[in-house]
Amino acid sequence: MKKVPIFFLAALLAGVMFCTNNADAHNKRGVAYLDAGETGKAIAEFDQAIRLNPNHADVYNNRGDAYFKKGDFDRAILDFNQAIRVDPNYAEAYHNRGTAYSGKGDREAAIPDYSRAIRLNPNYVEAYNNRGMAYSGKGDWEAAIADFGRAIHLAPNFAGPYHGRGDEYYQKGDLNMAIEDYNHAIRLDPNNANLYLNRGCAYSRKGNPNKAIDDFNQAILLNSNYADAYFNRGGVHFDNGDLNMAIEDYSQAIRRDPNHAGAYNNRGIAYSDKGDQDRAIANFSQAIRSDSNHIYAYINRGIEYFNKGNQDSAIADFEAALRIDPSDAQAKQALEEARQLQHGK
Repeated sequence: MKKVPIFFLAALLAGVMFCTNNADAHNKRGVAYLDAGETGKAIAEFDQAIRLNPNHADVYNNRGDAYFKKGDFDRAILDFNQAIRVDPNYAEAYHNRGTAYSGKGDREAAIPDYSRAIRLNPNYVEAYNNRGMAYSGKGDWEAAIADFGRAIHLAPNFAGPYHGRGDEYYQKGDLNMAIEDYNHAIRLDPNNANLYLNRGCAYSRKGNPNKAIDDFNQAILLNSNYADAYFNRGGVHFDNGDLNMAIEDYSQAIRRDPNHAGAYNNRGIAYSDKGDQDRAIANFSQAIRSDSNHIYAYINRGIEYFNKGNQDSAIADFEAALRIDPSDAQAKQALEEARQLQHGK
């Protein structure tokens, strides 16, 4: 964030410049409050600065940053607009507006802003990194990887682009490249639990459960409330055939996130494999309550009802699954079998 110093001019001009210097003072105090996490006080200072100097681009940019930190993306965008109006070549304001659009989920608007920031400042590492994240959100893996690569070239000691590029390689199925990037990121940011989680997922997909569990353990050590770390470790235990350990980890995930639909679904599968149909159904039902579009929970509960001989409930679940995804082959096949069995009675 740009911090504007206070300049003291010759006494002859002091009376003319008094208001501008006051605006700078309020801006400086606002930045200090913002750095301290006191966004309300920061905004009050920026408001006063703008009243004194309504054409101060830095103040609009800083107040926009404060609103962004509050999660008020629309007001942040209005302030970044004002900063750009005052200074059309303000790269940071374009970047920050792009970040606000990304916060709203509007990647189509974010990407041109990041691109404009890069044109104004070709060495803008954060703009490359954040544009890469926006491309990632659009599913454009190649563009994302290219942007993360540029960010790494400009700032080889910045963990973020390695993390982002690792995620893209993971999505592409290039697990060796993903792990290599996660390794780089972990060396630069060794206390980031997310990095261990993601590398653990890559090791799990590679069929290396021991390394995966080691990484999930480290993620939990760094963040004992990390529900997804327990969830993914439970998945490795499940794949290893250790249903009790899997259930325990899924339960730990649920304790930390009571609406974790995936944990309820997977715990239901583990109970089903243990032959406990009632607990399995209860877990699939809770998964559906947590996420009404969880297609696998409907299919899995339908299978349990089918195996219990309750064809009406099974058919209802398979039909619900197909309303979510009419092309799901497993739901189609299960529904056909349930209807055949029902008609054969």
